[in-house]
Amino acid sequence: MMKILIATSDKKAGGIERALIDQLGLLGGNDAYDLSLLSPDSSASAYAKKHLKLSSLRRFAYRTLPAFSALGMKHNYDIALCHNGFMAPGLRRLARYVIGICHNDKPHHFNDCDRLVCLTKEGLAKAQKAGWEAEKLTLIPHFHDAPKGLKIPKPQAPLTIGAAGRMVEKKNLSLFIEIAALVKQTHPDIRFSLGGDGPLRERLRALNHHYGNPVEMRGWIDFPAFLKELDVMIVPSKDEPFGFIFPEAMAEGVAVIATPTNGASHCLNDGTVGPILPSDKPEAFAKEICALADDLPLLHKRQKTAYDYVGTALFDRDKARQKWDALLSNYKC
Repeated sequence: MMKILIATSDKKAGGIERALIDQLGLLGGNDAYDLSLLSPDSSASAYAKKHLKLSSLRRFAYRTLPAFSALGMKHNYDIALCHNGFMAPGLRRLARYVIGICHNDKPHHFNDCDRLVCLTKEGLAKAQKAGWEAEKLTLIPHFHDAPKGLKIPKPQAPLTIGAAGRMVEKKNLSLFIEIAALVKQTHPDIRFSLGGDGPLRERLRALNHHYGNPVEMRGWIDFPAFLKELDVMIVPSKDEPFGFIFPEAMAEGVAVIATPTNGASHCLNDGTVGPILPSDKPEAFAKEICALADDLPLLHKRQKTAYDYVGTALFDRDKARQKWDALLSNYKC
């Protein structure tokens, strides 16, 4: 039986936590794997049969004193799956091989790994440009279980346009407010709803107030329920290495418009599933929203296209499992 340690230092709700939960579910059903999770307490730890708690002190050691990070731990793992690159030097003291999973599109963070898993073809290309040899790279996108047979109702005016995310610089949520202000000039009945919280909350509230409050600021939301309210999701991020938000919205029959990121290119098939527009052009987004509001059959077509695409093999759970099994089989000891 292959002993695998899945490791992260991340303790915030978000993409890595979601990826951990999915990976535990994906690999946990294989009797050939003996899985352990090394992480701080989070919702992901509830999905692990064996959870090794990563204390603040040990987390500090992984970041600054890797020689001491493994003290008191068994050093008998075949593979460590590393979700945070800075942990790799310490994990080498616990496992024969360390495989990095590049959630941040910063492959240089994982230079101490034996192999790197990238989430998109663009991320893979970036790793090669950073000096990673092609034979040490593997492409395994995240999967998503889309509901089967969803009937997408025809959209009705007025439309509801949404965005969501942690209120930090890279999510670029100010763009959403600027788009809403432009659209409201000609289509005042369209509703704009923003879910999320974070360090930039007050700055975004002030910007929204400056434009006459075109956006409803929702704070933290139940995201699945939020999606059911929407006709269109805007993803204005400056950086989305994959972006679970794309398949989650598409699986609910929500049309998606995004800025150029690796995740947008991957999930929206280079713009054929949903427009990918410049991040500094709110007027381009506003024009697109107004066009959809004036042509509801076109919007409905976009919604069905998004739903159909998230049901393809690109997002298939079994395909992802097969890719992981094939990769791990190369490291049988």
